[in-house]
Amino acid sequence: MPAVSVVVPSYNLAAVIRETLDSLRRQTFADFEVIVVDDGSRDESVKVIEPYTADSRFKLIAQTNQGTAAARNKAISAASGEWIAFLDADDIWMPENLFRRMVIVHQHPDAALVFSNGMEFSDSGDVGPFYRSRDKLPDGADIRRFLRGNCVWASSVMVRRSDVLRVGMLRADVSGVDDYDLWLKILEMGGVARGAWEQLVRYRKRPDSLGTRKIYMYETLAEVYADAVRRNLGNEPIRKVASESLARTRSDVLLAQARQSLEQGLIPDTASRILAAWREYPRRTKILLMYLQFVGGQRRRAIQRLARKW
Repeated sequence: MPAVSVVVPSYNLAAVIRETLDSLRRQTFADFEVIVVDDGSRDESVKVIEPYTADSRFKLIAQTNQGTAAARNKAISAASGEWIAFLDADDIWMPENLFRRMVIVHQHPDAALVFSNGMEFSDSGDVGPFYRSRDKLPDGADIRRFLRGNCVWASSVMVRRSDVLRVGMLRADVSGVDDYDLWLKILEMGGVARGAWEQLVRYRKRPDSLGTRKIYMYETLAEVYADAVRRNLGNEPIRKVASESLARTRSDVLLAQARQSLEQGLIPDTASRILAAWREYPRRTKILLMYLQFVGGQRRRAIQRLARKW
């Protein structure tokens, strides 16, 4: 059995997946298998992927379109490695990526989640690293840190297959944050996240990704936090952090809806949603200031604040 099973969900990415799979071939740590699940692509993805299966480490599974979480679950079910490493079909690994992760595994037996730094890039060039200063790297972080916000990219993460099976795989009903939901469930069982400072992953930023759909993303993220609250009713320290993140994210939902209302010219609705967002999470005093500016004659400044994030 290989030490690592690399899970690659793919959907209509024929134009870039060759670069992704080539990056796996260049890994200096060779004890791995690759399971690519084509999620009902309508382009030439399968034809691009098939030649890689000449290497016995590469396997291709085709299914009807069911979403990223279902594709990841299909790959995990077929995997045999002790560790599951996630790689999206448009991202790229540096050659020493798996080697550095396995070094961390041997150095830190308490590691429940292993990750690395990386670089975001687009068609225009590099955007910036995940972590710009070493003190931001969540090395040694536990569940409480992760409940305050997702601090790792999926393509940089490796977890034990036994832990994934124990928590019930990935949720298909929270597409876009199904990976984050998995990190939380695994870290709730104990253990910490251990990471490498080196930029070992290149994350492709695409305008059509789920992350650009703000309202949907905030709503599904709120469901993840609500589920975390329910799971930890008997654990007050964790429940408290999860509850705060839930309130903050519900506030984000309202602010994203306010931005949408503003774009539609619904001025009164925009103002009421901004105020509701502050009431949902009163610790955000800047939101109250935004509301006062919006209704008090400084609308341009308030709109600039709203547009900056939501």
